[in-house]
Amino acid sequence: MTGRHPLDNASELRYRRTKVGKAEFRKHTTPLSRSARNLLLMIDESHTGAQWVQLVQGSGEVDLALLISMGFIAVSGSETAAEPSKPVTLDEALQRWSYDELSKFLTAQTRERFGLLRGYHLILQIEGCSNVDEMRAVALKFVDSVRRSHGREPAVRLCRQFGAS
Repeated sequence: MTGRHPLDNASELRYRRTKVGKAEFRKHTTPLSRSARNLLLMIDESHTGAQWVQLVQGSGEVDLALLISMGFIAVSGSETAAEPSKPVTLDEALQRWSYDELSKFLTAQTRERFGLLRGYHLILQIEGCSNVDEMRAVALKFVDSVRRSHGREPAVRLCRQFGAS
């Protein structure tokens, strides 16, 4: 991938939960991995993002990036969560993700949403990707699979997890 990832310095900053993040933690409306939900529960301004990732067992940079992209956490001192001024398409949102981030996220989501047996074909597609563009194409197919299997609302929530609005 060329250039820097938009969240490259994210782990060096301090974060706080936003109103949206607090509401998400109370209502559980978005399917988050256990590690992302635990990070959402724990994160505050007392440590940097990298320190929280180390402190919260099982969490990683992808969880931190997900919470930021969904507006659940914001840089400490900012008034509101970073909201895009114009709608962000799924294609645009996927451009922000690296190969490794997409691979980890899609693998976890496949197992969570489809289980090992039903998700086997999708896991093979993920593992067969050799570059970030192929991984993005699989991500688009994955969203469509979620829509067909689980309905429109879960697919919309998944798009938001990718950072689309």
